[in-house]
Amino acid sequence: METSQAEHSANRIQSVLKALDVLECLANAERPLSVREVAQQCGFSRPTTYRLLATLLSRDYVQNIDDGHYHIGTRVLTLGKSFLDRLDIPEIARKDIQSLSHLARETVHLSVLDGT
Repeated sequence: METSQAEHSANRIQSVLKALDVLECLANAERPLSVREVAQQCGFSRPTTYRLLATLLSRDYVQNIDDGHYHIGTRVLTLGKSFLDRLDIPEIARKDIQSLSHLARETVHLSVLDGT
C-alpha cells in the first residue's frame, strides 16, 4: 500500500524543512547573505530566519562573517564527504566503462569534472 501525499506531509517537521531551505539558499548564493536577504529569498520572517541561522551557526552548518552576512559552513562538507566516501563510482560505472572500451577499442578513463 502506498503512502498518500497527506500522510507523507504529516510526517514532516516544518522547522527542519525551513532549515534545509536556508542551507540551500546559502549554498546557491554567489556571495554571503544578510538575515534580511535570506528571509526574503526563503519567504520567512526575519525573526524566524535569524533563529534558524543561529541554530545552524551553533552546529557550524553556516558561518557568520563579521559584517552580519552568512554563508555555508564547514559542517556541510563533512556531510558531503561522508556520502562520497560511501559512493563507489568506479564500481557503479564498471559495466558501462567496459562496454564503452569494447565498442571503441580504446582505453577508457573515468574522472570527475570539478567546475565547468
